[in-house]
Amino acid sequence: MGFIGGKVMGCYTHSYQYMLVRLLFFGVCLIALVSAAYFFATRVTFKEQKGRVSALYCKLIGSGSSSIRPVIFIPGVKGSLLEQDGKRVWLGLWHTLFKTSPLFFDPSESPVTPVGIFTRLAFLPGILEYAPYQGISAYLACQPHAYFFSYDWRRNPADHLPALHELVERVQKETGQKPSIIAHSMGGLVTHSYLKTYANTVDKVVYVGVPFQPGVGFIEDLEKGSNVGLNKTILSKEVVFSQPSTFSLLPHKGQRLYKGQDLMVVETWTRNRLSVFKEGTRLEPQLRQRLADAVAFQTVLDSPTPLPHSFLFVVGNCQSTIYALQEDGSYSYVPGDGRVPEQAMYPVDYDQLQKETFISCATHDQQMNNSKILDRIWQFLR
Repeated sequence: MGFIGGKVMGCYTHSYQYMLVRLLFFGVCLIALVSAAYFFATRVTFKEQKGRVSALYCKLIGSGSSSIRPVIFIPGVKGSLLEQDGKRVWLGLWHTLFKTSPLFFDPSESPVTPVGIFTRLAFLPGILEYAPYQGISAYLACQPHAYFFSYDWRRNPADHLPALHELVERVQKETGQKPSIIAHSMGGLVTHSYLKTYANTVDKVVYVGVPFQPGVGFIEDLEKGSNVGLNKTILSKEVVFSQPSTFSLLPHKGQRLYKGQDLMVVETWTRNRLSVFKEGTRLEPQLRQRLADAVAFQTVLDSPTPLPHSFLFVVGNCQSTIYALQEDGSYSYVPGDGRVPEQAMYPVDYDQLQKETFISCATHDQQMNNSKILDRIWQFLR
């Protein structure tokens, strides 16, 4: 009897384990199917600076009843997809998992083409993903008069003004209206310098987390590089140093936020053996040119120019954010969005502008996915 009972119990145990395995298998399959369906329903593609997303998604969010007037979205640094010789060089899932070629800026090489907005990297869409521009891109792709300005973010921001003006003129021609602009991070620097020259071509302007008067937080990228997942080569410190845009994200000339020294002076870099100078590299001429270009761009940003637009500033102040480096090597922190200090998000002409300000606790890389921020933007633009 004991043998028979043991045999029966063994069968029950085996059956129970088998059932658990089957349930687990079906559960994994269901999650995978739902994730895949979510991915294809919300996937945004780009062509000729316009976005496309599934009609089902647009119907679900009810975009037809809340459409907005013509608008251009401009992402921040690293926010545009780049191709070179027909090959994606920024950013695919494989770039986060494997060692790839460094993304040096070299004007003598084949031109790099911006081909859209970096919406997300999805290991398991909707569940395990990094999606800095998914929310805003999907919504705008449902709008008939929404455009996307992608650009080679490695370049000096001033280089993009002709292309942006060309897009603004195109929008005016196709819609018969001046476009508004939504700009995040470095996209706001491009926009603000554009307005200094082409003020009357744009309607309303939204700035989200824009580093108008940056602290020294970006120095860490120049000192250590910026790892992209497991990939430590694509944005090594040597790569970051080669990119002119890097220097526009440093404190402006005369601001002594790095150990009481001016980062727009070559001697500060050589004296402190900053970035590539740590290994004794002789790149003073290149650095001198990078700093001169950055100072010229920052001078335009800081020049007092009457601007007739209505502005919305979205500002973060809930995250502890690096602002300055003290002489003893310790960082000083201030409220911000984790990347840009709050006090840096106001241009020097802020007090002279017609503006509204919206305070958010969203981190810098999730601001354009935050529902409260997006709702406030749509309210402002209507």
